[in-house]
Amino acid sequence: MRAGRFIAAVALGLLAAGAGCARRDAAVAGVQEAVPIHEAAAIEARGFAASNVGYVLRDLDSGRTLAAHNSNAPFIPASVAKVPTAVAALEVLGGAHRFRTSVRAKGEIEAGVLQGDLVLVGGGDPLLGPDGLLALCRALHRNGLRRVDGRFLHDESLYATRTAIRAAQPQDAQYNPGVSALSLDFNRLRVAWQGGGRNGAVTGYTVPPLQGIGLEPSAVPDTAHRWKAEIGADGTNWRLHVNAAESGETWLPVKRPGRVTAQVFRRLCGRVGVALPAPEPGTAPPDAPVLAAHRSQPLAAVMQGMLRYSNNLVAELVGLATGWRLTGEAVTLARSARAMRRWWGDRLPEVDWSGYVQHNHSGLDASGRATPAQIAAILDFAEGRGYADGQGNTRGLPDLLPAAGWEHGLGGRLQQPATALAVWAKTGTMHYASALAGYLYPGNGRRLAFAIFVGDLAQRRAYDAAADRDGKAWRARVTAWRRRAKALEADLIAYWATTFSG
Repeated sequence: MRAGRFIAAVALGLLAAGAGCARRDAAVAGVQEAVPIHEAAAIEARGFAASNVGYVLRDLDSGRTLAAHNSNAPFIPASVAKVPTAVAALEVLGGAHRFRTSVRAKGEIEAGVLQGDLVLVGGGDPLLGPDGLLALCRALHRNGLRRVDGRFLHDESLYATRTAIRAAQPQDAQYNPGVSALSLDFNRLRVAWQGGGRNGAVTGYTVPPLQGIGLEPSAVPDTAHRWKAEIGADGTNWRLHVNAAESGETWLPVKRPGRVTAQVFRRLCGRVGVALPAPEPGTAPPDAPVLAAHRSQPLAAVMQGMLRYSNNLVAELVGLATGWRLTGEAVTLARSARAMRRWWGDRLPEVDWSGYVQHNHSGLDASGRATPAQIAAILDFAEGRGYADGQGNTRGLPDLLPAAGWEHGLGGRLQQPATALAVWAKTGTMHYASALAGYLYPGNGRRLAFAIFVGDLAQRRAYDAAADRDGKAWRARVTAWRRRAKALEADLIAYWATTFSG
């Protein structure tokens, strides 16, 4: 069936109440692992093979599966993996959990001078920003500290550190930064440059301000009047070939977060009258007194932001905190993910967890796998649960998920009346992998949970193996595939929203 004929058929079907009820009754009659005709038409119209699509739709009140196809087939979940991360974290740590960044002293303060070492200790705060560091500096000043007559150490020993979330992902992508218990502003930095100076000079700076940035004439022989920026303060020498006549900016990931956070802390403390020596790595003795501490927002609020903006670093740091609580050790991302997988197996033993593979907590991993049935079971488990944030608010997972399509519409299209404000879900997107999972409230009091996966592993392998995968041709193919996948997700949701609204 052609796409135009399919859309017309669906429109007529949605307007026909009797036909809608008949389809609904047929769907409720049993689990339909053989694709029902209407879902099959949507898949065909969007140009996908049936094997490339999996989904589950569950009625949370009756416990019945209303529709299913390839429900136990493993797909790349992409950022939908943040859903099991968020629920496990809220269950294990609690919605009121707060992360603490502290400053400890190894010595006594005499006449404003610390006779010993000062240690900035990371507590894994995923939302730590310059304002939090400034608050710590001001607290030190209020406590009488003016200078340190020892070392200034930064302690990130709570978790195992990494220079990237996933080594196989692009190293210069800001969504793939280093991971540390002492992280700042999502471990990213903005590099800006200003051209047009005398004799083609270029000036540059980073935000936050860092040491180690320099500009010199480019060694590239075929580019006249070009300069290169060497940004090495975070442990990686990024080379930006900059046209001397132009200005611009870009974002880069921070690879040594503890070091950069300590540099910014030192600069901020200097501005409020607390002089610190250059930072060095180190650890704080357990009995070292705390001079100042900064607490994060409650975890429930952190999870709402993480699910809405799909921030990878927040997911990893929250996952590491959960892994630490489950194991009692400073675990790696992979070990933490395994601990969370075991926790889910214990919590939902009736679910088939074979095929569930995660090496981190954000879903930034093309080798990760999850099935529609597994994600739907997690959604079912979490829908009626509430997580108190310690501030008088109790939130459940639906309250933390974004309203799908509030800004751009399902599948990038304007939502139909049947789906507007009816879908609260998490998206997931990778090259040749797309997912949407969450809750559907069709307007009649019913509570439905769904998980939709679209993936083409053969295309993904071809993309990974291609020498020209960064070229225009591949980018065009990937973009076209993603649009079709998102449109299919929207088609399925629109059909279900109307079919089960009676």
